[in-house]
Amino acid sequence: LNRVMARFVLLLLPIALCMVAAIIPLLLWQWDRKRRNVRPPVSEKMLRPPGESLRLKIQLLDEKIDFALTMSVVAGAIFGLCLYGFSLQVRRAPNVIEIVVIGVFFVPFVAYGCFRLFRLIKERSNYQLGFDGERFVGELLSRLMLENCYVFHDFPADKKWNIDHIIVAPTGVFVVETKTLRKQDAPPGKRDNTIVYDGKRLEFPHETHDYGLQQAKDNARWLSTWLGAATGEKVFVRPILTFPGWWVESRVNGEDIKVVNPKQIRSIIFSVSASLSEEQRKRIIHQLDQTCRDVEF
Repeated sequence: LNRVMARFVLLLLPIALCMVAAIIPLLLWQWDRKRRNVRPPVSEKMLRPPGESLRLKIQLLDEKIDFALTMSVVAGAIFGLCLYGFSLQVRRAPNVIEIVVIGVFFVPFVAYGCFRLFRLIKERSNYQLGFDGERFVGELLSRLMLENCYVFHDFPADKKWNIDHIIVAPTGVFVVETKTLRKQDAPPGKRDNTIVYDGKRLEFPHETHDYGLQQAKDNARWLSTWLGAATGEKVFVRPILTFPGWWVESRVNGEDIKVVNPKQIRSIIFSVSASLSEEQRKRIIHQLDQTCRDVEF
């Protein structure tokens, strides 16, 4: 038994050395930064860019994916080394029963790691899609700043949710909720890039639902209340729901929410009559800027 344990320890030694070799450079880097008192050159905080909340979620998921991948690989490697060490000890290849007995200790870790990895990768893919959509819409909205508009992204309304985009134009305040959906081949008689809005529901090529409608309305209502309390005067906020890459056919007029392709947002903003004085607009912009400026350099 002592000989088996000794060989097992010798087989695990390369893995331990590799882990130590990976950790030491990180510890040295942290020690060096602390020793030299290194700090960012800019202390002023920056405005939140499009999709900042999703970027942070993706970053957290990347760490979880690394852990799940490491657990699967290490457990699999130890399982293989155990089989190899056992074969050296008994001087023959292990049979099925022996493989099963040894695998009982390691296969659950490998299986859980693989299952966890699959779930995390799928979740990350969805977050990445949403992030890319918000970044695409944010790029289009940034052009409005050439027309005397202020645009804020990823407004942190609460620790659990945010408002994708806020536009403060001479014509009023608008919230934009971005929903990014993948496309697939449409059934016969339908177009695979078109959404039909009837005033209550959204008809997609494969299904009909109210995805995002109530959320955009709630965001506008919440922001109206928040700005009213922050500025001391009533502020009306209009909601816009947008789907990057989709053409939207609206079959209603005068609806309380606009559902459009991102490229149509500009025409909506400048199609309404001006409702803000310049002084009121400055107070709104100041409050939004103070809240959205929380990104460290």
